[in-house]
Amino acid sequence: MTGGSKGEVSASKLIQQEMQQKTEKVKREQNFQTKSMRDLAKLKRQRVYPFAVIRFQFSDGTALYGRFRTGETCSAMKGVVESCLENVEGSELFLYVTPPRKELDDFRSIQDEGLVPSSKVYVGFKGDGSNVRLKEDCFDRQVAAAGMVVKGENVMMKAESR
Repeated sequence: MTGGSKGEVSASKLIQQEMQQKTEKVKREQNFQTKSMRDLAKLKRQRVYPFAVIRFQFSDGTALYGRFRTGETCSAMKGVVESCLENVEGSELFLYVTPPRKELDDFRSIQDEGLVPSSKVYVGFKGDGSNVRLKEDCFDRQVAAAGMVVKGENVMMKAESR
C-alpha cells in the first residue's frame, strides 16, 4: 500500500508541476503584448465619463468653471474662456496644468490631455495680460450664452472671485 501512495504522490507532484509551468508560460506571454493589445486593455480598464468639469484658475485668484464634453478639443475650451474675457487685445491666451507645468495642446481632446472627470486648468497670457478681466455677466450666476455652444451642447459656466 505504501508503494501505491508513493506513486500517487509523484503523480500529483507531476500534475502540480505541469500546472505551475502552464501558469508561468501564461505570465511570460502576457508581458509580450503589442501596442494595440495594451491600448485595448487600457480602454477596458478605463472609466467612461461623458463630461468633464474644468476649473479655470486666473493669476488674480478668479476662477471660471465649465462643463465640457470629453471629446472636445482644448481649442474649444480656450475659445469659451476667451469669450468670457474682455480687454484681450495684445495678449495671447494659453492653458496649462501643473505639476509639472505642461501647456495644453489645442488639437488634443480633453480626454487625451487627462482632464477627465475634473481638473484645475491655469490660464496664462503671452504678452501683456494685466488688463484682461472677466466680463461682468460671468459673475455670480450660471450663464449659457449663445457664443458658448460647443458641438450643439450648451457649456455651463460660472465665475467666482476672491
